[in-house]
Amino acid sequence: MVISETGSSRIESINYPFLATAFFALNALYFILVFGTFDNPSCCDATLYLQGGRRFFEQGLLFDNPYSGYRSVWNYGIAEMVRFVGEPFRWIAGLPQKATVSYAVGATLLFAVTAMTLLLVLGKRKGFKEIFCAIYLNPISFLYLLYPLQESQIVLFLGPAIVIVATSLIAEKWNQSIVLLWSFAVAAWMVKGSFLLVALPVIGLAIYLVLRATGPKKWISTCIGVAVALAIVAPQSYIALAKYGSLYPYPDHALLEKQLGWGYTSWHYETVYDLNLEGDVKWKGDFSNNNYPPIKDTEAYTFKILSNPIEGLSLWVGHIFSAFNFSHLKVYITEPVVKFSFFNVLAGAALFLGFLTSVGIVTRGPYDPQDYFIDAVMIGSASALPLLAVETRFSLLPALALSYRAIQWFTEADKNERVAQDLSCAALFGLLFGFAMTLVDIA
Repeated sequence: MVISETGSSRIESINYPFLATAFFALNALYFILVFGTFDNPSCCDATLYLQGGRRFFEQGLLFDNPYSGYRSVWNYGIAEMVRFVGEPFRWIAGLPQKATVSYAVGATLLFAVTAMTLLLVLGKRKGFKEIFCAIYLNPISFLYLLYPLQESQIVLFLGPAIVIVATSLIAEKWNQSIVLLWSFAVAAWMVKGSFLLVALPVIGLAIYLVLRATGPKKWISTCIGVAVALAIVAPQSYIALAKYGSLYPYPDHALLEKQLGWGYTSWHYETVYDLNLEGDVKWKGDFSNNNYPPIKDTEAYTFKILSNPIEGLSLWVGHIFSAFNFSHLKVYITEPVVKFSFFNVLAGAALFLGFLTSVGIVTRGPYDPQDYFIDAVMIGSASALPLLAVETRFSLLPALALSYRAIQWFTEADKNERVAQDLSCAALFGLLFGFAMTLVDIA
């Protein structure tokens, strides 16, 4: 990787008309968001995090939680804090007295506050406009914001963190970036265990910057970054040690083994919420009409893949594509039928342009630290998709990163001699993607 001495010249600085437009647009969107969709069906993991969060504040770190070996205590604590923030505003607005509604209000307020703060503090920084739009004006963010799930915490906390880290790298603030990279890496890992595949390359970038930087401040920054990272991971490691005898934060692999089994028996997995029944109904199916039994451990999964490599490869590719299926635009759906969605056409076109931009940056250069960071987030968060039973929400982070790349394509369009060709290919891919998603069976 080559670090340019002057930073990236591909992105222009933000301007005040954009600042004003974004400010009013965001406030209008938040108003529509919270009062239009606050009472969507919610169950399963969403209920689990809210109930667990309440027990966490009542019982302490070692609260009663059967999932503590593979879900972070931060997920529960943050869910309860967001609900607590939203509760008085829910009451003032006269909205239904439900924990999920309080969470939706709290998440909306926090999202608005962080957006406005970033606009005011970082709004004039080079490269800010594109990364800000990819996170804060992205319909995919709005889709997951209101549900007390890991994806909501990605939008609320990792989203602004990505903006801060990326703009710091573009500004070549290396010592600041070292601290931010360490903090972001471990925070991402604590939001979701599979994001270890994000954390490792991001830490690798922090180490690279230390090796490149000069002066004693780089070691001070490294010490601060490592200290912050240890402080973030400490509560979950303490729980793992007390309950499982291990300092590794996620010692329980039960869910991983279930996910592998579900992943080998289905293209796509969603929770179908039956409004006529109490609770929820999970529709189960199998992959390609083959009645494979559930796989109970990773060794059995490996054997299945190695004994059927072509089928396994096709399944992995199918998982990646079906993970970006936004047909329903809901977390919990009410009907397990995928219909043609024009949003999927737009999503497919954006994914195409984002991938095209990523390839162009890698091949043409310069490949700056911010490019590596975005690619680490995108590829690391997508790495587990081929293996598991994918729900659409699992693709949130790679979708946000690809959205940023797509926006970069438009900022460079006037310099690109193949604009018409790229747009035509993107439109064609979007249409094919939209029709292909109607063939995905939901389990």
